[in-house]
Amino acid sequence: MGEALCNKPIPVVQYNQVLSSLFSTGKQMLIRAQTDQTKVKLAWNFLCDAVNGGCIEAIPFRAEACFLQGKIELEKARNDPINVKPAWSLLCDAVNGGCIEAIPFRTEACFLQGKIELEKARNDPINAKLAWSLLCDAVNGGCIEATPFRAEACFLLGKIELEKARNDPTNAKLAWSLLSNAVKEGCSEASPLLAEVNSYVSK
Repeated sequence: MGEALCNKPIPVVQYNQVLSSLFSTGKQMLIRAQTDQTKVKLAWNFLCDAVNGGCIEAIPFRAEACFLQGKIELEKARNDPINVKPAWSLLCDAVNGGCIEAIPFRTEACFLQGKIELEKARNDPINAKLAWSLLCDAVNGGCIEATPFRAEACFLLGKIELEKARNDPTNAKLAWSLLSNAVKEGCSEASPLLAEVNSYVSK
C-alpha cells in the first residue's frame, strides 16, 4: 500500500512548494555558512536539490555553496593531495555556475589533480591526456608552478602521438605541437623526439 502511494505523481503545486522550501532553506543555510563552516554542506545539499528539481533561481546560490565547500575540500587536499578530486569537482561547478571568485581556487585544484594524473601517466602513458588537460587549465589559470608538469604531460602525450605518426605521417601535426610545447617549457627529453617528428611534418 505504501509503495503504491509513493508511486503516485506529486501535484504540481505541491512540487513547487517543495522546491521553494528547498531553495529558501538553502539560502538561509548559506547565510549562516558565512560564519559557521558546519552549515556549508547543508546549504550545498539543499541548493543542489533545488537546482536538480528545476529551480533556476537557485543556480548562483548553489555556485556560492560549491565555492565554500570546495574551499574546505581544497584545504584538506593541500595536506593530502590524493583527496583533491572533490575540491576540483566542486570548484568547477562553482565556476560553471558563475562564481568568478572560485577561479583561482579551481586553478590550484587543477594543478593538484593534474599532478596525481601525471603520476599515473608515468606508469601508464595512456592516462597522459587527462593530466595534460588539467595542467593546461592550471597554467591557463595563472599557475606558473604547473608549467614544468604540463611540459612533462606534453612529452608523454607527444610520445603517443609520435608512435601513431610513425605508422601514418599525416598524424604528425599533433605530435609536433605537443613535443614543441614540451621543449619550449623546458623538457629536454622531448628534443630528440621533436627532431624526429619534424622529419614527418616536412614531408
